[in-house]
Amino acid sequence: MFRIEKTNLRVPNDPTLLTAQQFLVLDGLARVDGFELDAVGKLTDQWQVVAGYSYLDSRILKTTNQAELNRWLLNAPRHNLALWRTYDVTPKWTVGAGATYQSDSFVNTTNTAFVPAYWKFDAMMSYKVDNKSTIQFNIYNITNEFYFGQYYQGHAVPASGRWASLSYRVRW
Repeated sequence: MFRIEKTNLRVPNDPTLLTAQQFLVLDGLARVDGFELDAVGKLTDQWQVVAGYSYLDSRILKTTNQAELNRWLLNAPRHNLALWRTYDVTPKWTVGAGATYQSDSFVNTTNTAFVPAYWKFDAMMSYKVDNKSTIQFNIYNITNEFYFGQYYQGHAVPASGRWASLSYRVRW
């Protein structure tokens, strides 16, 4: 469980002034109360699981702009969930899959625009060539879900669609 308070939040000096006369001052306050639960472990010798969930309750508590007061912070989705599983098919071959969920999230401090919730699914397969090297194939966003990877102050940037990577890792 946690509480995070951000003091000196950037707020307009006087939102009633014309745009050319406005500037930002460091005089606001925002708070996020929440919790995070994580679990990592082996269900069997071959099956590994990593899971996490977070809950955020954010508010703008002090601002000169009354349209922002008690609004949700931008880029702070209420729910986030991640689950990743891998299974060692043989001592050399491993397969895995995972899911990520994010609830709606506001893109501005007046909460008039948001990016929608999404689910994203990924998968992987790896082969241990020897004790020091592994080749791995990953597929990201298998369902080609349209979602936003970055968003702020009314702008949203789409995330990558379905894509894959092949990597070769060497340790020494």
